Amino acid sequence: MGYEDFPFTLRLNKVWAAHYRFSQWWHRTMPEQYNLYLPHQLMPSYQMMAGERRCASVRYMEEGLAAYYTNSEYAEMFARPVNWREKIVSTCGYFGKVRRRFDMYPDGRECYGLTTNSFPESTRVKVLTPPALIPLAPDDPSIIIAPKPRLGKIWGEPQVADLSRGLIEFCRRRHITEVGIKPHPGEYSTTALSARIKKQLEMAGISVKQICQSSWLENHLMRSESTVITMGSSIELYGPNFRGAIAYGGLLLSCRQEFCAEYLRSMPQAARPLVARQLAVAAKILGLE
Repeated sequence: MGYEDFPFTLRLNKVWAAHYRFSQWWHRTMPEQYNLYLPHQLMPSYQMMAGERRCASVRYMEEGLAAYYTNSEYAEMFARPVNWREKIVSTCGYFGKVRRRFDMYPDGRECYGLTTNSFPESTRVKVLTPPALIPLAPDDPSIIIAPKPRLGKIWGEPQVADLSRGLIEFCRRRHITEVGIKPHPGEYSTTALSARIKKQLEMAGISVKQICQSSWLENHLMRSESTVITMGSSIELYGPNFRGAIAYGGLLLSCRQEFCAEYLRSMPQAARPLVARQLAVAAKILGLE
């Protein structure tokens, strides 16, 4: 359930209805007392689960970049002031369970991370050991391109066109005639970035193998020695744990230095050393050093 399922309106009958629907569904799903493991508390549904009386405890599990923000970094980048209407809705409509402004990881509960940089403000972090590599499956292409689902703040039309050019030059330089492309799970349109990049590669004579949209990049990286070229992904935090390699596509742009510097600045402070390390590794993989 997303944000649209939890309205913030002074028409409290709509709010109570949303609260009731979710509470009834969750009670059927989890009727007994439970311990809850969450990636964060940004989603209203997560807040509702944590606010139920049947919830005996809440702990946090790392899921990508969210585990590297401090509460102040999150507030500066994403949060906005809460007005009196939203306070009424939160208190009287959701009975204090759903809030628009809150800490990502409140009340110092136990956290489970994958690196020593995880959960920078928590004093109760346990670093988990990554799983062992799964058996090698050599059927993946040597290069897998993983575009974003849509244009964004950093990636605009000129950058995507420049990336296509850079990918073609890279493939020609390495005599690569076939690549894979994996659409993002959030892609729904035939005009999405993966389709546009695929078309440009094929026009340049490079064969493109479509990889299942619902497959996990992590799975490909664990089972093969492929190089995954991304447009920015949290998997860059975990590069040393994979059999395959990860390369940030921004390194293939004509303005790579400025672009990668901006990308690094967009990261939370705790994640920057991990991303910088991966950028240096990727530069070698792409033959830029």
